[in-house]
This record gives sequence, C-alpha cells and structure tokens, in this order.
Amino acid sequence: MAIYKGQTDQPLVIKLPSAIVTAHFLESEVAANGECGIEVQTRFVAEGSPIKIKIFDGAGTTLETLEGKVFSDTHRRLYRLPNRDLKGALFFEAELPKHGLKLSSQKIKALPYILINPVQILNKDGSTPAEIQGHEELKLEAKIQGAPVGKRGQVSVYLATRTGANHLLYKGESEITQGKISVQWKFKAPEDQSPYASQGQLQPYAEDYATPKIFLRAQCLGVSADSSAIPFVSWIEFDFKQQKGKATFVLPDGSEKKLDVPNNGLIRLEKPKAGVISLKNFEAIGSDGKPLAYVISQSDEPIDAQDQDSDSQNLSDDFAEEAP
Repeated sequence: MAIYKGQTDQPLVIKLPSAIVTAHFLESEVAANGECGIEVQTRFVAEGSPIKIKIFDGAGTTLETLEGKVFSDTHRRLYRLPNRDLKGALFFEAELPKHGLKLSSQKIKALPYILINPVQILNKDGSTPAEIQGHEELKLEAKIQGAPVGKRGQVSVYLATRTGANHLLYKGESEITQGKISVQWKFKAPEDQSPYASQGQLQPYAEDYATPKIFLRAQCLGVSADSSAIPFVSWIEFDFKQQKGKATFVLPDGSEKKLDVPNNGLIRLEKPKAGVISLKNFEAIGSDGKPLAYVISQSDEPIDAQDQDSDSQNLSDDFAEEAP
C-alpha cells in the first residue's frame, strides 16, 4: 500500500496512477458468425476517456480496430465476428491512448460457422400453434448445424409488445442431440398485464392496439435466431353474483362484446387478448324476465387480473379487468 507524507498546514498533492485492470471476453468460445461480449475494467480513468480495442485472430493478424469511451471505469460492448477463418482463436488488445496504457485479453476458441434454422414453437403433437392461450404444454425446438458434438444450446421465450420491448417468459438450455435442441415447456400466462396498453389508452396518442406475440430465440456459440411470432390470447371469467342480465364489455383492441349473463351470474370471455377489459354496462334482469330498475355503467377503477388458475372474477363495485 502506498504511503503519502506531507507537512502540517501545507497542501499535499497526490497523483493517482491510471491503470487497465482487466481486459477479457465474456465468453470462452464463439462461432465465426457469432457475437461475443468484450469488457475492459480500468482504475482512475476520467469519464469519457477514449479507448481502442484491436481484434486479432489466432495467428496474431489484426482483424479490425474498434473505438469507444470509458464510463464508470468500464468499457463494455458486443463484437460480431467477421465470419472468416480465425485460425482457431481470437483475442484483443485494449489501449488507452491518452494514458499510454495497453493490456491484452485472454485467447478464446473461434469455431467454424454454424447455422440455426428453423427455430420453432410446437404443440405436443409437433404441429405449429396458430395462437397461444395459456397453460399449454409446448415444445421449443431449434435445428443447429455445424456445432461440435456435446455443445449446448440455449432457448429463451419472449413476449413482444407494440413498443418493441421483449419480456422474458422462460430461459433454458439443452445439449445438442442429432443436430437440434428440444425443450419441453409449460406456458403460463403472465400475471402482469400493465405493458399491454388497450385501444382506449392509446387513442389520445393516435396509436392502434397491437396483439402481443410470443416468439422463441435459440442461441449457440454466440449465434442466435428467432422463430416466427405467435399471437398471445387467453380467456377470463366474470362473476355477477348470481344476477342474470346482459353485459357489454370493451375489449383491449377497442371492440365490444355483448353477452347474456345466465342465472348463476357466470360468463366466460374467450380469447379477449391482453390488456384492460372494461365493463361498459350491465342490465340486470329479474326472475320474471323483465329488466330491473338499475343499470351498472362503466367504472374507471381496475379489478385485479385473474387467469385460468382462478375460479372467476367477482364484479360488484368496480368494472375494469386486466385479461391474462
């Protein structure tokens, strides 16, 4: 540990030496057409200081030089390999040109090109679902060509929304067998419906409702590929407390659904799509088949969402619902 000494009542100026602490890849191996993470950790380096990353193949030939900046003593980025013969390895040199500092990373394995295609979400019988409702047994499958024997692949299931945000629903991995990875997955509708704005919420912004969709992403050795997106739908029940009548709902896409409520007060909406469901009005009908004197109109207060694991939703004072 450095020791600093000075005189009483005199300024003591201490110069802290800058340094590159570590320079490393975030993966230990990558395919020639894949991506890998690069991370450089520094010490006592000013915010926004320029940094250069020089990439080399296994023979020491320069592939390219990347430029960036250091923030919070860290520089981190994704690097896409140039899809060429890399002589079996890859490494980089990090340089802080204003500080006169350099540090080389470890070497990682650079493997040949691989192809991931097709990537599929399948039903148990091997067919492709037209839509996904919830609580279904599904098979996540991806064909991977060119990967060495014994390698493992990863699968991630995302729910995509109109904003382009992808919400992770599941992540797993499996060893590549007979040129593919296959994982069994039981889908459960997400409880949080807040990311899925309804048409009523979007209307002031001149935007249209978009049905959320589910897709699969397969990854192996830094290479990734996505499946086709499948619409996400579900169902929900409402309980009008044994009151017969006629109910009109406003669905997330802005359309209306009119249903007759039977004597037990239970009704079920099939495939209402994700987002807020509102009860526009409810006309109660007495035992004599005639309308009662009161009509329930739409309320602004939300009711907690219920999904297929629940019995039903009681409707008493509040009449907006989030569909799973």
